[in-house]
Amino acid sequence: MKITSLSSGSKGNCMLVECGNTNILIDTGLSMKKMNEKLLMSKGIDLDDINFIFTSHSHSDHIQSLHSIHNNYEHIEFIMNDDVYQTIKDKLKAVDFDRLEIHKVGSYFYDDITVSPFELEHDKPTLGFKIVESETNESLVFISDNGMLPYKFRDLTQLFNATYYAIESNYDEYQQYTDTTRNELLKRRVLSTKGHSSNFNAIEKACMMVGTNTKGVMFHHLSEHCNSEEVAKTSHTSYMATWGKIRMFKNVNIVYARQNEIIDL
Repeated sequence: MKITSLSSGSKGNCMLVECGNTNILIDTGLSMKKMNEKLLMSKGIDLDDINFIFTSHSHSDHIQSLHSIHNNYEHIEFIMNDDVYQTIKDKLKAVDFDRLEIHKVGSYFYDDITVSPFELEHDKPTLGFKIVESETNESLVFISDNGMLPYKFRDLTQLFNATYYAIESNYDEYQQYTDTTRNELLKRRVLSTKGHSSNFNAIEKACMMVGTNTKGVMFHHLSEHCNSEEVAKTSHTSYMATWGKIRMFKNVNIVYARQNEIIDL
């Protein structure tokens, strides 16, 4: 299994997951042109080589080219649940995904993968995904925009001890409160239980789930206004040191996704 962030942040999110002969995109928050450029630069492939698109939710920075890709690439299948689909229909108007797989909870099997969607807490219906590669049994737990741990997903133990994690680490709390470029309503939305994950909330989630089989964690969706890679690293390291979790991550590769750079886990 190989995980590559093509773009991550408020201007567009897209992650590539390679599992055997199956290529998956999680979210399509870039233009088709930019997506093809980044796929070609990173892997020497393009959208013709993508088998599935998993969609976490309907915010524009996650679905910018979703409809266009559906109209131009007939072989790609789309994975989401009915709640996410309905909010996309409402947003884009008269969208009809004829190759749509409607999933709620449970596990779904394809040639090279098993996918288990689970619900997250956000201000729009939002999904996380657990993907297991059949041949290697390696797994990725992808947690998108969320304000709380995924309490709606009843059996959290299914997310424990995955091979890889991609976890939103959106903002630094101090910067979020003091940022003068954001109005109070936006701050309340981000800070709410249906908003986004702070740096401390993100590392807390990682500490709950990382196990002896875990090889890597990618923190993604860092805010360009209320966070930075340096601040996130400091917060994560301080949390681990305070709560005696440093040894837990001794053999875990930790990387930070960036808005305009291709980052491999």
